[in-house]
Amino acid sequence: MKIPITFPCNQCGATISAFIGVEDSSMDVTGSCGHYNSGTFDLGFTRGPRILLRAQCELQQQHDYAMTIVLSAVAFEAELSRLHHKWEKIAALLGMTEVTDSVLDELLRRYSNIKDKIEHVCKLMHAAGIDDFVAGEIELRQIITGGFPSLRIGSLAEDFQKGLFWPRNRVLHLGYAEFGEQDAQRCFTRAAVGLQILQKLDLAKRQTI
Repeated sequence: MKIPITFPCNQCGATISAFIGVEDSSMDVTGSCGHYNSGTFDLGFTRGPRILLRAQCELQQQHDYAMTIVLSAVAFEAELSRLHHKWEKIAALLGMTEVTDSVLDELLRRYSNIKDKIEHVCKLMHAAGIDDFVAGEIELRQIITGGFPSLRIGSLAEDFQKGLFWPRNRVLHLGYAEFGEQDAQRCFTRAAVGLQILQKLDLAKRQTI
């Protein structure tokens, strides 16, 4: 999957548009001005935020609203899986054991729905769960209560399932492609706030070890 990014040329300041891979750690690009640009990506620029950039491109440039919904959900779930593997591996290392990606993949497959997966992964970083964490974070709480009537503290995992993954399933399982711009925008913003919650959970957990 190619991820669109834009940035200013480090010599002339002109805007450069380029594509990177989901797993790329660096880039080398020559802009239309002829200047060479290279750099290493921040470690926080992980799969989820990258895929969400592709969803944003589908929404704002391609106007492919069904694809926007699919990629928004993929961004959120990819970040969930990344954090699951990360913190399960760290727990294993602290316990002086090893765990492989294939074992971790199998653990994730045991969750029959995305609601259970969200709740489990969030508890790896905050034992009391996603709702307790968001309730205790002023910024996140204000974002949810002030701008997302479809997301409720107390049922966040279920609300992400219904508001983001059920529309995705209609596209993937039924081939439904009649979603409009507002539908896609709602799914995109839900995924964006979901990623913000996951990033803050990850940071809070890192600060405890």
